[in-house]
Amino acid sequence: MKGNTEITFREELPYNKGKNNLISQLGNVDNPLILHFFAANYNWNSGFDVPKALIENEYCDLGTGLLIFHYADGFRMLENPEEVSDSALEEWKDFY
Repeated sequence: MKGNTEITFREELPYNKGKNNLISQLGNVDNPLILHFFAANYNWNSGFDVPKALIENEYCDLGTGLLIFHYADGFRMLENPEEVSDSALEEWKDFY
């Protein structure tokens, strides 16, 4: 039964009302695979609050962290740190 509960949770959570509710619920997730699912399917046009909540979750594993790093264009920071520091995208810079 636990598996069915996780599937329902995973299907319904992205559609719950409000980003704050989603962030609150993600803080309670203790399954690294669910965190990875959200990271892999996140719409980056919605900002950095949800990825930040995923990373701050104690059950976020290295694979999920690297996926978020990749999706947030982290390689640009490694290749050209000056470009990142000169960027006008403050929220992106703060995320790193």
